[in-house]
Amino acid sequence: AQKLNMGALPIMVIMSLIIFLAAVLTGSGNAPWFAFSELTPGIAGPLGVKTVFLAQPMELASGIGRSVAMKLADAGARLVLADWDGEGLVRVGSELAAMTVTLDVSDPQAVSEAVEATVQRFGGLHLAVNNAGIEGTRQRLADYDLDAWRRMIDVNLNGVFNGMRAQIPAMLGSGGGSIVNVSSI
Repeated sequence: AQKLNMGALPIMVIMSLIIFLAAVLTGSGNAPWFAFSELTPGIAGPLGVKTVFLAQPMELASGIGRSVAMKLADAGARLVLADWDGEGLVRVGSELAAMTVTLDVSDPQAVSEAVEATVQRFGGLHLAVNNAGIEGTRQRLADYDLDAWRRMIDVNLNGVFNGMRAQIPAMLGSGGGSIVNVSSI
């Protein structure tokens, strides 16, 4: 039976971040809503041949993206790191022996191509972490630049949609998987 585990409500996205990070950072593997325990007995245990796609502009060189990538690499995951920060991407990718893709998550075609390249290289996709996010400028709403607003929505909202739209069919074709959407700017 094919299975895809995702949170259905926006509040679940916030809860998933907290639970996922707790599981990753403590090594407990207790992340029930997205059933990480079904992917592996625990994050501290071996992931074996599982393939993980991490999309996180501007987070891969440091912060949440780097921490998650390092923990998953330590657990034996085959990593595909996607980021628009080419310099940070190359550095972290070489440290973790990961496949790297320079990617703007607001471009649906580019996201689809990155996920397709992942499946072609590794034969499937089992876990995706959509961690893309940019912070808008802090100013009065009446003064907010419309282009800046559109860019923020394209990355923070449409980027997650683009990722999931490409990742879900790839995971179903791999027998199932989990998607973690992170909302943190």
